[in-house]
Amino acid sequence: MMYDLMLELPIFQGLSHTQLTSILEKVPFHFKKYKPNDYLIRVGEVSDKVVFLLSGRVRVITPTYRDAILIAEDFEAPHTMAFYNMFGKETTTRSSVYAQGSVGVMELGKEHFLQMIADNHLMLVNVLNILSSHAQKPH
Repeated sequence: MMYDLMLELPIFQGLSHTQLTSILEKVPFHFKKYKPNDYLIRVGEVSDKVVFLLSGRVRVITPTYRDAILIAEDFEAPHTMAFYNMFGKETTTRSSVYAQGSVGVMELGKEHFLQMIADNHLMLVNVLNILSSHAQKPH
């Protein structure tokens, strides 16, 4: 069941159960639970991990125009988030993410994330597609 849920995440789409098993054997994922209204990520934190939303729903609040406008987006599991600012000149988060109800996540540190995508070309393509889509958002 966990395998099927992970294979729905955009980064893992297209992988077989065997490929996913191989990744899980090598990479240390961390699992966390959050209560309603708990913050998963706050604006300005160093972006040094990938967060995979496995259960529940989160709200992402992104301030724009010198905090004059707040953009709110809701995401339901399964969803991949919190790696858009891991690379480049500015590596702090631009958004806050909080739980809307009970939430379960899986986290992976930057170093292990890089190892994971370097070892699998399909995952690298998936990551590039996600980053490209995110870069084209109007805000």
